[in-house]
Amino acid sequence: SRRINKKANMKLSSFVVITGASTGIGKALAFEYAQNGHNLLLIARRKNLLEEIAVDLSSRFSIDVKILECDLLNP
Repeated sequence: SRRINKKANMKLSSFVVITGASTGIGKALAFEYAQNGHNLLLIARRKNLLEEIAVDLSSRFSIDVKILECDLLNP
Protein backbone atom coordinates (compact mmCIF):
# COMPACT_ATOMS: atom_id res chain seq x y z
CA SER A 1 0.00 0.00 0.00
CA ARG A 2 1.14 3.55 -0.69
CA ARG A 3 1.72 5.98 2.12
CA ILE A 4 0.33 9.47 1.68
CA ASN A 5 2.32 12.38 2.98
CA LYS A 6 -0.40 14.27 4.84
CA LYS A 7 1.61 17.49 5.04
CA ALA A 8 2.16 17.59 1.26
CA ASN A 9 -1.45 16.62 0.65
CA MET A 10 -2.66 19.49 2.84
CA LYS A 11 -0.60 22.00 0.85
CA LEU A 12 -2.03 20.77 -2.44
CA SER A 13 -5.57 20.81 -1.17
CA SER A 14 -5.32 24.45 -0.15
CA PHE A 15 -5.39 25.61 -3.79
CA VAL A 16 -8.24 25.62 -6.29
CA VAL A 17 -6.98 24.72 -9.77
CA ILE A 18 -8.66 26.58 -12.63
CA THR A 19 -7.89 25.92 -16.28
CA GLY A 20 -8.67 28.44 -18.99
CA ALA A 21 -8.30 31.11 -16.32
CA SER A 22 -7.28 34.01 -18.56
CA THR A 23 -10.73 34.67 -20.06
CA GLY A 24 -14.40 33.74 -19.99
CA ILE A 25 -15.77 31.17 -17.56
CA GLY A 26 -12.32 30.30 -16.19
CA LYS A 27 -11.65 33.93 -15.29
CA ALA A 28 -15.11 34.29 -13.75
CA LEU A 29 -14.53 31.18 -11.63
CA ALA A 30 -11.19 32.57 -10.48
CA PHE A 31 -12.90 35.72 -9.22
CA GLU A 32 -15.67 33.71 -7.56
CA TYR A 33 -13.26 31.45 -5.67
CA ALA A 34 -11.00 34.38 -4.78
CA GLN A 35 -13.93 36.27 -3.27
CA ASN A 36 -14.51 33.27 -1.04
CA GLY A 37 -10.89 33.33 0.18
CA HIS A 38 -9.51 30.37 -1.76
CA ASN A 39 -5.90 30.31 -2.94
CA LEU A 40 -5.64 29.70 -6.68
CA LEU A 41 -3.52 27.92 -9.26
CA LEU A 42 -4.46 29.52 -12.57
CA ILE A 43 -3.62 27.71 -15.81
CA ALA A 44 -3.89 29.14 -19.34
CA ARG A 45 -1.91 29.73 -22.52
CA ARG A 46 -1.45 33.49 -22.17
CA LYS A 47 1.06 34.27 -19.44
CA ASN A 48 0.61 38.05 -19.64
CA LEU A 49 -3.12 37.77 -18.90
CA LEU A 50 -2.50 35.28 -16.10
CA GLU A 51 0.00 37.64 -14.49
CA GLU A 52 -2.45 40.56 -14.61
CA ILE A 53 -5.26 38.47 -13.11
CA ALA A 54 -2.96 37.04 -10.43
CA VAL A 55 -1.84 40.50 -9.30
CA ASP A 56 -5.41 41.78 -9.27
CA LEU A 57 -6.84 38.84 -7.32
CA SER A 58 -4.03 38.56 -4.80
CA SER A 59 -4.13 42.28 -3.96
CA ARG A 60 -7.91 42.59 -3.98
CA PHE A 61 -8.69 39.46 -1.93
CA SER A 62 -5.42 38.83 0.00
CA ILE A 63 -5.00 35.30 -1.34
CA ASP A 64 -2.07 33.35 -2.78
CA VAL A 65 -2.24 33.02 -6.57
CA LYS A 66 0.13 30.85 -8.59
CA ILE A 67 0.14 30.76 -12.38
CA LEU A 68 1.11 28.13 -14.92
CA GLU A 69 1.43 28.97 -18.61
CA CYS A 70 0.33 25.81 -20.40
CA ASP A 71 -1.65 24.73 -23.46
CA LEU A 72 -3.46 21.63 -22.24
CA LEU A 73 -4.09 20.50 -25.82
CA ASN A 74 -0.32 20.33 -26.34
CA PRO A 75 1.26 19.89 -22.90
